[in-house]
Amino acid sequence: MDIAAIMKNAGFLLAAALLVYVVVLLLLRYSKYYRLVNCPVCGQKLSRHKRKGTEKWITGLSLGILPVKRYRCYGCYWEGQAFEIPKTTELKEAEE
Repeated sequence: MDIAAIMKNAGFLLAAALLVYVVVLLLLRYSKYYRLVNCPVCGQKLSRHKRKGTEKWITGLSLGILPVKRYRCYGCYWEGQAFEIPKTTELKEAEE
């Protein structure tokens, strides 16, 4: 096998892996898996809290597709990570 064929195959596999990675990130973003409106422990409203390095790394490694933020409940002092909750989504889910 010559080097040109190997490079062509490696380039194709790399492009396919990148495409699958982006599709998985988009599916995670538009699913409701990591979206929080209320505290999972006590049910009170969550407040934004200053991000740590891990949230910044996750956002960077996900090419900005997954905007991970840190939230805190001041009722029970629960703290965790979730995707950024747009105001329109928050209002729709609160009504349901």
